[in-house]
Amino acid sequence: MYDPRFNYLITIKRGSKEVTDNGWSTLNSKNNLFLRFSSDNGYTWQPQIKVYDEIESKVGSGRYPSCATFSYNGKLAVAFAGSLVNEASGSWLGQITGIWDEQGDIGIVHSPKCIANGTAYDWGVSDAVVHGYISSSSELCLIAADIITPTPGSFTDNGNIGIRKSIELGEPETWIPDAWKSDLFYPVDNIDYRPNEIIGLRQKSLEANSPLYLGVFGNFKVTPDYEKAKPGFSISTDNGDTWQPFVIMDSDLLNNYTISLGLEKDSSAFLYDSKDFTVLSNGDVYFVLHFREINADKLTSEEINQIVEVKYTAQNQSWSISKIADITGLWLNVVDENLSPIGSPTDIELQIAKTTDESKLFVKWVDLLDITWVDADHYQFRTSDIFYSGKNLAAGTGWSTPHNLTSSDEYDRQTKIAPIVPQDLTDIPILKLQTILNPNNNETPGTQEYLTAMRQYLRPQEVQIGHFDAVLGINDHDQTITARTEINRIYPNPAQNSTTLEYSIKGLTNIDIALYDLMGNKLINIFSGMQSDGVYSYNVNTKDLLSGTYYISIKYGNNAVSKIINIVK
Repeated sequence: MYDPRFNYLITIKRGSKEVTDNGWSTLNSKNNLFLRFSSDNGYTWQPQIKVYDEIESKVGSGRYPSCATFSYNGKLAVAFAGSLVNEASGSWLGQITGIWDEQGDIGIVHSPKCIANGTAYDWGVSDAVVHGYISSSSELCLIAADIITPTPGSFTDNGNIGIRKSIELGEPETWIPDAWKSDLFYPVDNIDYRPNEIIGLRQKSLEANSPLYLGVFGNFKVTPDYEKAKPGFSISTDNGDTWQPFVIMDSDLLNNYTISLGLEKDSSAFLYDSKDFTVLSNGDVYFVLHFREINADKLTSEEINQIVEVKYTAQNQSWSISKIADITGLWLNVVDENLSPIGSPTDIELQIAKTTDESKLFVKWVDLLDITWVDADHYQFRTSDIFYSGKNLAAGTGWSTPHNLTSSDEYDRQTKIAPIVPQDLTDIPILKLQTILNPNNNETPGTQEYLTAMRQYLRPQEVQIGHFDAVLGINDHDQTITARTEINRIYPNPAQNSTTLEYSIKGLTNIDIALYDLMGNKLINIFSGMQSDGVYSYNVNTKDLLSGTYYISIKYGNNAVSKIINIVK
């Protein structure tokens, strides 16, 4: 991650060596956790700092770390979290929360279980989110949240999200916020599954005590019932002590977006594989998700796969879906030393970042190239590359044409960018993992041995870093496509104090949306600006209108579409 307040790029990682390896020490043990810092955007790195030692702690081997920065009396501090395992028995031992500060102080606390309402829940194995801050009484506070599961499993209690808080590195307090309880999600039909996943934890801004946003993707209960996974977020305005109910994407949006592509409304879903989100200081929330057509009558190769933006606009509390890019929907599968497939840590590796001034958004993903389908279920490919697209919020443009960043025969996998990137989108650092190749085994470019080695995930790996300048604004959209706009619905209609407008756009166009009386007088400006392919919704405040008949009009170019709305008071 990158913290522009202190100009540090920061990573947290495990060590690399087994206890039985030659040269093992506590400074490279795979069971210990380490921070790395760079003050020049990743070109050079300071010596690693050990922040967790399994031998000293005596509570387990460190796994799956995560971190977040904060200001500790004006100095950089890093809060971190991680899971613990007893590798010999294969049992998970809870999680740790910790802190490192610029004075060199390090402290950790262990939470074996999340105890809530008299029940002991197991902390999730990975993906804990963490936050640190200094309270109004000058106390160091660390909070961490993660999915939790009752030890015997459950059909109805598998969807809770737990939180823990430690003050001055004291014994953590654990609980389940009312807004995060399992009964807010549809039950699972297999106790090995859960109905949700945490996407991440973001601050609205870098200011102290800025609101926290927890992004979750899951099968939220909605009315009317709609049992498909959808994104949502919960907000805390008191550094995580209390949380507001989830704001959930309008379920009709997915159906209407699917229809806008010429598909049957129920023939699609957002996938659980890869997702991310970011929050702007104005409260707008942007999710990026994998949209997939699901049609048993089609071959997999014929189904539509897209990366889409799902946006929540805070000003009018509305949601929209718009396309970022078409993709194959396929990814590189890794293998063990016997070339057998293993649980893959890879997928499309979708991430979104904002620039330091929030003028631009940047999305990164990985896709396969030159797909050849051998039969309905098997395919071959040439390579996997990193792609990106950008959006200039200040200029009001749509997403730029996808750009292939790497364009090489080297397989790109397990790639990472920071949630905040340089303001001008230049010199963006990106990390990735790669197998350490052995030329003595003929593992050189152009050989089958080279291709095989790059997929062998259990071999020694190295972290590589690269830097690039993002190109935006060139051929952003095909301007020869004639834009079309259609009003899907206005609901409720008749309306009283508010109504929601939902409409679809094909192509890229500058639009003006307003509400008029029957004499053509403009009464309410709803939106003006550039929009691209997608389905959009806006909440319209009608409380000041008298009972009567009005119409909402969307003007684009020399065209307009309108629909009547009745107000009844």
